[in-house]
Amino acid sequence: FSANPTFRDTNDFSLVSPDSGACDPTGTTPVGTGASCNFGVQLDAQATGPIAGSMTVASSAVNGTQTANFTATSLLTLEPTAATISLSPTTATFPGSTTATVTITQAPLPGYSPSTNVPDGPVTVTLTSTVQGSSQPPIVFTGTASGTDTSTTATINLTGLPGGSYNVKGAYKGNTNYGGSTATTTLVVAPAPPAIAVSEPSAIQPDQFNGVYYVAQSSTSTITATVTSPLGTPTGSVTFMNGSQPADPAQINQPLDANGQVTFSLQNLPVGTYSITAVYSGDSNFAT
Repeated sequence: FSANPTFRDTNDFSLVSPDSGACDPTGTTPVGTGASCNFGVQLDAQATGPIAGSMTVASSAVNGTQTANFTATSLLTLEPTAATISLSPTTATFPGSTTATVTITQAPLPGYSPSTNVPDGPVTVTLTSTVQGSSQPPIVFTGTASGTDTSTTATINLTGLPGGSYNVKGAYKGNTNYGGSTATTTLVVAPAPPAIAVSEPSAIQPDQFNGVYYVAQSSTSTITATVTSPLGTPTGSVTFMNGSQPADPAQINQPLDANGQVTFSLQNLPVGTYSITAVYSGDSNFAT
């Protein structure tokens, strides 16, 4: 007699000695013509759901073998797991990059021994913005937990992250033996510093002695601020300040165009002396 498993784990079932009839427990002595015996099939379920297998019997009567098939349904409860997640580094700067380590550990129920299988399989890491009113969709990365002991680990690189604050959830989906589990942490991706430059007033020549620009009142002259970064084109707005006050209250928080530029008109400024500074508001990826 031989057992022929058709499922993933050969420990799911085994043949046991005959419990009645004329069978040789070793399976080596032929059964007489017309005789019968009962073999037990012991189910040692390692997973939930259907279990199927067969028992092959050598038959001298037909000069071959005969096969008895059997099926059963395991009601085994998936073994619980516990997950932890850690990030290295724990903070980042746009475009953010860090590594998430998700560890899955067996968490056997009281009175039960841990399974000899390992809690391996798919793991996801999901970042959800915590910025109020953010329309940014969740960012999902995937990996696989693997190991050879009572715990497994998935190491997942999180790259290209926009600036902002995030809840980070590591989720183990479970497998045929283990239930899923989750763990959470947080991550802040700081905005990167941009560069900002202000042009000379258009169509105006500076005084050759002290570098001061003289502009006639109601002049159509303008100055342009440009905000740049090798990491991308900043968005947001610019306000031109005269000391601690806006140079022109009618031109505050002017939005940058697609090239990261904004133009300030000098036409409506009252007579006076100005020291103009362009102040960038910043956005989620670029700092003020």
